[in-house]
Amino acid sequence: MEVLSGQISASKGNVLVNGKKVKPSQISKVVSLCSQVDTVWPDMSVLNAIKVFMRCRGYGSGSYTRTKITDPHVSRIIKDLAIEDILKKPVKKISGGQKRKLAFLAALLGDTKVVLVDEAMTGVDIEARQIMWKILQNEVSIMNRSVVVTTHDIAEVEQYCNTVGILHNGKLVEMGLLDDIQKKWNNSVKLICLVDSRESLELLEQELSTKETIAIGNPYINVLDDSLKLEGKAKMVATYRLNIEGIRNIPVLVRVLQKYGTEANNDNIIRYWSIEPMSLDDFVVSSSQSI
Repeated sequence: MEVLSGQISASKGNVLVNGKKVKPSQISKVVSLCSQVDTVWPDMSVLNAIKVFMRCRGYGSGSYTRTKITDPHVSRIIKDLAIEDILKKPVKKISGGQKRKLAFLAALLGDTKVVLVDEAMTGVDIEARQIMWKILQNEVSIMNRSVVVTTHDIAEVEQYCNTVGILHNGKLVEMGLLDDIQKKWNNSVKLICLVDSRESLELLEQELSTKETIAIGNPYINVLDDSLKLEGKAKMVATYRLNIEGIRNIPVLVRVLQKYGTEANNDNIIRYWSIEPMSLDDFVVSSSQSI
C-alpha cells in the first residue's frame, strides 16, 4: 500500500492507474491512502485538521467557514460518520475509533481516482464499520472511484466487494471477480469430522474414493489434545473440501458417514461429523495450502 500510494519507491515494477504508468511524484494526485496509523496533529481541533486536509487536496476557502464545512460531499461524509459532535474537540481528546473515522474521512477528500484503505476499520464498532463500508460503496457508485481495501474479515469481503485478490506469504494466489471465484466451489461442500485417530480418516477417505460422483481432497487437520498421543491416539478435527456432482449425491455421502459413525464400528469411529456449505474463508485456506 505504501508503494501504491507513493510513500515509498518501488524496488522494481511500475504503478499503473487506468492502464497508465504513474511516476512516484504524481501518485498523490490520483491515489489517496487511509493507513493503519493515525497521523493527525494531536493539539489541533478535528475541524481544523479536516480543513488542512481539504486545502492539501485542492479545496478552496469557499468549501468551509470558520465554524463548519460547507462542501456538500465532505459534510455528507461527516454526517454519515456521526462526528459532528467532535469537530471542536482537539484530536488528542477523541477516542481511537473517532481518530480512525477522521483518518478515513481524510482519505476520501479530493477527486483522486483511487482510494486505498489499509485495515482502516480496526478499532471501530460493528455499526461504524457498516457505515464506513456503505460510504466506500457510494464512492464507487456515485463518485466513480476505485476503492482497494485490505482486510482479514472474509465475511465483509463477501458482503461488500466485487473483485477479490488473495495474498499468501506475499504472493497473489487468486485474483478475480468474487462471483467467478465463488463458482469454483459451487459443487463443493465442507465436511468436518471429529475422530480419535488418523486411521479413522483413512478408512473414510478410502470408501469415499470409490464413489465416482464424490471427489475428496486432502484434509486440513487440527489436533485437539496432544496429551492423548501418548496412548497412540489423538483426538483431531479434519476438514475436507468435497466436490459433489449434484445434490442427489449428498445422501450417498451421508450413508458413508453414518456407517463410520456407529458404535458398532467403534475401533475407527467418527465421533462427530457435519456437512456445511463452502465459503470464501474456506477457499482462502485451501488456496494457501496449495502453494
